[in-house]
Amino acid sequence: MTVDLAIQKDTIYRKWVSSKGGVYVSQSTTAPNKYLMVPHRDIIASEGLKLTLVNPAYMTRQVNELAKTEKIITGNITSLKPINPANNPDEWERKALEDFEKGEKEISGIDTASGSDIFRLIRPFVADKSCLKCHGSQGYKPGDIRGGIGSSINMQPFYAIERQIKISLFLTHGLIWILGIAGIAFSYNRLSAQNGKMRLSEHNARERMKESQNALRRFELLTSLAGDLLTMTDPQKFVKELCTRIMEQLDCQVFFNFLVDEKDVRLRLNAFAGITDEEARRIEWLEYGVAVCGCVARDGCRIVAGNILTVPDPRTELVKSYGIRAYACHPLQVSGGKVIGTLSFGTRTRDSFSDDDLSLMKAVADQVTGAMIRVQVQQLLQQKNNDLLAAQMHSSMKT
Repeated sequence: MTVDLAIQKDTIYRKWVSSKGGVYVSQSTTAPNKYLMVPHRDIIASEGLKLTLVNPAYMTRQVNELAKTEKIITGNITSLKPINPANNPDEWERKALEDFEKGEKEISGIDTASGSDIFRLIRPFVADKSCLKCHGSQGYKPGDIRGGIGSSINMQPFYAIERQIKISLFLTHGLIWILGIAGIAFSYNRLSAQNGKMRLSEHNARERMKESQNALRRFELLTSLAGDLLTMTDPQKFVKELCTRIMEQLDCQVFFNFLVDEKDVRLRLNAFAGITDEEARRIEWLEYGVAVCGCVARDGCRIVAGNILTVPDPRTELVKSYGIRAYACHPLQVSGGKVIGTLSFGTRTRDSFSDDDLSLMKAVADQVTGAMIRVQVQQLLQQKNNDLLAAQMHSSMKT
């Protein structure tokens, strides 16, 4: 796309100069074009200023030579019958020009003749009436293929970006694999322990079978969520969908996901369920050390609170106002102990969580952390790519 835009730009510049019959510039900055044989090529303006006529081809060549010194996207004009020998085609261009004579409309590809991978694009340049002022003596008529106009760009910066993206994907897949193995091991151990006790009694057997089924459903849920990590692009939507499914498994009615805002040095509500939108707007921003989530973000440690309705605790006053009886909040913690947010679940139907419930919450918090890291890495790489392309385009437009 970048090379295509460069060719369009060069073509528009040429059409504008051609429509004006060329432009006059000072001979102090531009030497006369010795290959331009037209009347009034060189004139003397008022006050003795010497001017020379710059035709489209001469203008395009000078712009492209300037682009080469700036090490940005470069362009070139060429022909099988050039007036200026400097416009003679190289081997790649000659083959493309011969293909244009056979009806091809565009030629592109990677050229390695210079020792580096260069992406090149060239299109036929069709003669019109304004071109005949300089090229009519060569026998061209309007509509004839007069040559080609091309553009090229070094692929090395793009290869570097590609390598960074591949490394990011490798690390992400590795994290997902580790989480998947951990989930499998967790579920297998639970199933093994439960199956050994199923003969105690009919009542206990039914209870163990129920727990086994719950563990299996949790294992399947964790496995499914690990796969979803690969395609997640919207962190807020992903977390809400993920936690809604977890709430059903845990018999919870609320969840909150706060993320650290580095700029404001406080927490911002990223996703939630179980409260009204109006209430969510009221608690959108949370200071460190305030309520359960603020304390977890500050200290980097899990907080589990039970019997909330009967046990006084300033940290649980906020969730208590929502009718929450048991509440658990985990930090979203990356390597090195840095906290990037919190994930919490609450229930209105019981006063405590089981160890299995807390283990599932911890596994989900780890998966959410991995998802956030992957998105941040991809966004950073995409921003670097966009900045590089924008800088190249800006430099190209300046020339």
